[in-house]
Amino acid sequence: MIHITAFLVLLTLIITVLPVMAKRSSQEGPTSVIVAPVKKTMLTDRVEALGTTRSNEMTLITANTAEKVTAIHFQEGQVVKTGDLLVTLRLDKRAILAPFDGVLGLREVSVGALVQPGDPITTIDDISIIKIDFDVPSIFLSLLQKDMPITGKVAAFGNREFAGKIKTINTRIDPITRTIKVRAIASNKDRILKPGLLMKVVIMAHERQALLIPEEALIKRGEKNFVYIVTKANSQLNAQEIGVEIGSRIPGEIEILSGVKQHDQVITHGLLKIKDGAEISIRAIETENTPLAELLIQNVHGAH
Repeated sequence: MIHITAFLVLLTLIITVLPVMAKRSSQEGPTSVIVAPVKKTMLTDRVEALGTTRSNEMTLITANTAEKVTAIHFQEGQVVKTGDLLVTLRLDKRAILAPFDGVLGLREVSVGALVQPGDPITTIDDISIIKIDFDVPSIFLSLLQKDMPITGKVAAFGNREFAGKIKTINTRIDPITRTIKVRAIASNKDRILKPGLLMKVVIMAHERQALLIPEEALIKRGEKNFVYIVTKANSQLNAQEIGVEIGSRIPGEIEILSGVKQHDQVITHGLLKIKDGAEISIRAIETENTPLAELLIQNVHGAH
């Protein structure tokens, strides 16, 4: 008897409370959300690599016979032209000339020294143009093209950027690292760059018009991606779930290949409180670099 009485009391409470809860729920109104417009902008794929700088031309200056040095006609670090006289050897006045325009390195011999074939006298480097060799993962092979622009930075020169372009793409993929060697060239008229420097290289490829959304608007379920966009009917705003195809990612933003169009509004905050078709109200419209704290004090009552 006691159990029956308790059941009747519980049933009475349910019948009484449910209409009150439903009424309260209906009085809560639409869910407040923050949205951002889908924007169209120029976008390029960014590929980064580490490279090594090399001289455009370089060689070791040596003698080809056993000779005694009778005169030295150059200074260390001197800029020379093709055919400039560098060293005079023995009685028959043999001469060693600069093979191309460049900068001489350290002097390795003195007057009176007996040099043998292959003994180093000095080095000469053409650094008016610098070659940059770097490896790129083969997954980016389809993006690489001759004459594609690159930029490079060297730690010794801070944020200074050196502009260049791709000159050669190797014909072979390394079977161990699965990378391909690429050579770029950069102008070095002030001769500030030296061979052997480590350079951080950035390739900007596949320039295109792209649609971007904030990364917090994307919902991932397994292998599929979704966003909520704002729809309007009879002055009422609703959230509509849309499947999207994504492309490249950049800091804070994601490229959308299909599913939305420019000027659509995607929901960025409040996603946990809504479902497909839910009534919403727009609390704020997110623009580039707007702090969240500022958005939260905005009060927008309609879609724009």
